[in-house]
Amino acid sequence: MKAELGRVLDELHGDPDSDRLIELFLSRVRLNRAKPGGAFRADVSVIGLNTLLAAPDPKDYRIEQQDGKTTVQYKGGQMALAR
Repeated sequence: MKAELGRVLDELHGDPDSDRLIELFLSRVRLNRAKPGGAFRADVSVIGLNTLLAAPDPKDYRIEQQDGKTTVQYKGGQMALAR
């Protein structure tokens, strides 16, 4: 897709009908949408009784409540927890 974008942009420089080329490229992008994943399977276990779990260092994150919402603040972002 990256190569195709470069090719189309090169063509735009010399083509007065650039709208046609842009629409052609966009139609190709639309055709290459990600396929939906498989069905959810409730019978699969990822964590078992003997699985060792580790948590990040407590200084690397914090849990906050603001306006009735609980969020986890961490380096690089935050995540809202649903109730």
